[in-house]
Parts: sequence; C-alpha cells; structure tokens
Amino acid sequence: MNHDEAPELLLKSARLNVSSTDYLAQALAIVAELGYLALAIDQAGVYIASGECYLDDFLDVFNAHRQHLLANEAYKGASGSDRAVYATWDLSYAAIARQVQAGANEALRQGPRAALQILRVFPFFHNEGIMEDIFRFAAENSNAQAGTEVGQESSGRRFLMHRLVHSWAFDRLTVAEQGRFCDQARDILKRSITWKFESSDYTFRRDLLSHIAMNQRCSSLSSVTPKEEEGIAEFALAFSEAGRWKEAEELEVRVMQTRKRVLGEEHPSTLSSMANLASTYWNQGRWKEAEGLEVQVMETRTRVLGEEHPSTLTSMANLVYTWTS
Repeated sequence: MNHDEAPELLLKSARLNVSSTDYLAQALAIVAELGYLALAIDQAGVYIASGECYLDDFLDVFNAHRQHLLANEAYKGASGSDRAVYATWDLSYAAIARQVQAGANEALRQGPRAALQILRVFPFFHNEGIMEDIFRFAAENSNAQAGTEVGQESSGRRFLMHRLVHSWAFDRLTVAEQGRFCDQARDILKRSITWKFESSDYTFRRDLLSHIAMNQRCSSLSSVTPKEEEGIAEFALAFSEAGRWKEAEELEVRVMQTRKRVLGEEHPSTLSSMANLASTYWNQGRWKEAEGLEVQVMETRTRVLGEEHPSTLTSMANLVYTWTS
C-alpha cells in the first residue's frame, strides 16, 4: 500500500478518526513497522478496535510479541513481511485465547473456543474454497450413523484463508499439535463423504479434491491408526471419480492391505477393496494386474458365497469384461 492509504486503513479498522493529525502521526509509525502490508495493517486495526491496546501503545505490544515469536524456531525462517503478518495475527490469537479463559460461563466461551478450533484445523485444508458443507455434512453423516435421519442440501458458502494467514496458522502449532489437527481435519473430510451417487454427490466430492490432496500432504505429521487407514477409502473414491488414477491407486492399495490385516482376506470389505483396486488398474490399461485381482475376488466369492450369489456374479462379469478389453 502507498504511504497515504496505509494509515487511513489502520485508523478505519481501529474505528478511529482518520482526520486526527495525532492519530495519523501514530498510524504512520505503525504502518511503517508493518511494512505497509494491507493484511497486517487491517489486523492491527482490528486488534486495537477490540480494546486489547491503545493506538499509542500498539508498537510496544507488537514488538514485545514479535520478539516472543522470533524465539520460536518455526518463525525464524520467515521473511520480514511474513513476520509482520505473523505477529499481528498472533496478537489476535492470544486475545481470543484470553476470551476463552475469561468467559464467565460456557455460552461466552463457546464462540472464542470455536474460533480457535477453526484456526487450528483450517491449515490442513486448502486455503481456498473451504466449503461450509464439509463441516455440516460431516456432522449430519455422524448423526445419520447414530440413527438420526438427515437431509443434505448445499449452503453454497465458501471460505478463503489468506496464504500468509494459512502459513501462520500452521507454523504456530507444535509438531504434536500439527499431527493432532491433521487427524481431525482428515476425520472431518472423511465423514463429509457418502457413498451416494446423485449428481450433487459427484460435484461435492470433486470440490473436495484440493482439500483431500492438502491433507494427504500433511498426513506424514500424524500416526494413522488402522481404523483411520480404513477411512481413506472415501478419499480414493473421490480421486477415482476424477480420473486421478495414481492417487486413487495409492490409497486403494493401503485400504486393501489394512483390510487384509485387520479383517482377513475373505471378508466382504476386503474383497470389495480388491475389486476397487482392480477397476483402477483397468482404467490405467493394466489388464494383467486387474485380471489377477479379479480372479482372486471371483474364486474367493465363489468359495465363500456360492456361484449364484449376486456378488460372485458381478465379479465374474468384471473378469469377462477385462478379458474382452
């Protein structure tokens, strides 16, 4: 921002008189310290407007908090501009945390606590196009599993988290916290997906792809249990529908291996995962690998379920289709 616009933005965000010469002089010093970055300036103004400090002592508060941040290894590699954004947002984060502690009752603590949870979980989604439906559908699907009937209609609302804020929210977490909140985001994404196949379901799963991919990149931070490994079948479905066969294959192999180990090689869910993987091989033109799995599925279902069972007949049809391809 230029030198004229930046102080005005700060004072407007702080809800102070932009025509006051005293305020303008103080604002000029603040915006210069913030590198004239609009995001940092706006956040600084909001912090002042919240009553956490006055305009004339903001720089003291900011610099003290920035020194605290710079003691954290996660922030030492940040550029000067990134540090300015990090420090202003971290001030606001600390203020929200104080509201949780100071709330006289649960009702007053609920809002700030939810805000902190959003700031901890959002770094494990893509920063753009974070759909409200992800969280609503995840809650509704959990209720449906508990026996409560729900109907899913899209709200259409989406959120965007600025790239620097997205980085700040990730960097401020400890390694243990990164693993924990990555797990929570993965669980939310998984629960938002249903095995339904209306046009709206396909659209929703397609819109999830950037968030699933982001979460998968962070998954090395967490320890995935066999139960959670089982849940990535939903992610494989989304990749498969989008024709992203390599990503679908990687997940389907993991699901199949987990089900074999936990459920056994003849369990229906294990056989379904083998059939899904065979389909992914088929879509990549890897006929021999698809055939090998389909033969295993057909022989097992024939032995366990009988020759005339619908699942057995389906596996026979899949194998014939592969042979004729």
